Amino acid sequence: MRRAHMEVELSSSEDGKIGAITDDSLRITTILAGSAADGKLLPGDVILTVNGEEIKSREQFDSMILSAGSITKVKISRSIANRDVQVEDEKNQSVPSGFEEEVLMRLRNQRKLGLFLRQYDSAVIVSRIDQGSISAEILRVDDQFLELDGQRPQSKEEARKIIVRALRKNGQVLMKILRPVSEEAKKAVSEKKASMDRPSYAMNSDVLKIAQREQDKIRRGSRKKVRGILSRRSRNSSGGRVSVKEKHESLVIGMDPSKGPLQHVPKPKQPTSKTDDEDDSE
Repeated sequence: MRRAHMEVELSSSEDGKIGAITDDSLRITTILAGSAADGKLLPGDVILTVNGEEIKSREQFDSMILSAGSITKVKISRSIANRDVQVEDEKNQSVPSGFEEEVLMRLRNQRKLGLFLRQYDSAVIVSRIDQGSISAEILRVDDQFLELDGQRPQSKEEARKIIVRALRKNGQVLMKILRPVSEEAKKAVSEKKASMDRPSYAMNSDVLKIAQREQDKIRRGSRKKVRGILSRRSRNSSGGRVSVKEKHESLVIGMDPSKGPLQHVPKPKQPTSKTDDEDDSE
């Protein structure tokens, strides 16, 4: 076991409290269910700073929380296993420093999951989170799932299945995640995503030039607005336009019956000439 420093962001309730109770040594002893700290802070966490200011007493901590406003950033020290901080990938390369932590997701009434995942090799990473969802309370984009209730997901489909099953059965799921919090870690994640997003095949040089030329046009804003063929014609415009007449002719060119093979469509007879006063009939 080792202790890791991490920072969590909390949204205070109307009374200014976050729902975390500490002892005189600033160690959290109780987390109130449904509070801002629920799922983000854990019993045993030690408070270090609040909004960047070092905390030296429980009274100072309570005072800082009450005066912090709606959003409070709390830095803590948490005792976690080494494998939660440093995890080897498939190539046995150590993860850059700055990754963390263990969070608890709880089921909320009338709140959706709001979680979108993406897979890079065998790594399952959070790609998007809906605001106001239960995922938004504890997860961030680029978080990587290490374990979900003790199971290591091998695909995004498996991860979603574990999460949904645990929430339905137990009302909660314990997540061990890797989170890039240092600049080094964020850069490593960004480079990995960029490498995975590259095309799986090399484009020809002429195709690359065309794509680059179109991207440059978009950046310069020189792309002309495309008008629909049915848009109203300007008085000052010139040139041909498409006109639509009320009368039209329809011709069936193929049939797809519900049973049996496709049937040959006989050649239609040439329509007889009509005067302008005649109506189309079927």
